[in-house]
Amino acid sequence: MKLTTKVLAFSLTMASFSVFAKASIELYKSPTCGCCSEWAEIMEEKGYEVHVHHQSDWSGVKKSLVCHSNYNLVTVQ
Repeated sequence: MKLTTKVLAFSLTMASFSVFAKASIELYKSPTCGCCSEWAEIMEEKGYEVHVHHQSDWSGVKKSLVCHSNYNLVTVQ
């Protein structure tokens, strides 16, 4: 087998593993928000890994994510 064929086969194999990676959701929510909790449960049932961050002060989170102060935060990685 030629070297280029081996390299191509190895590259395609490694790239295919990313298809099976589980998506992770970082959910920043108010501790009192019930609809966010329900949405997180739905996403977990669909196979996503959900990390819930309860926040009361949003300024630091929005600044670190370069998010306008009027926007809600939902990030999917």
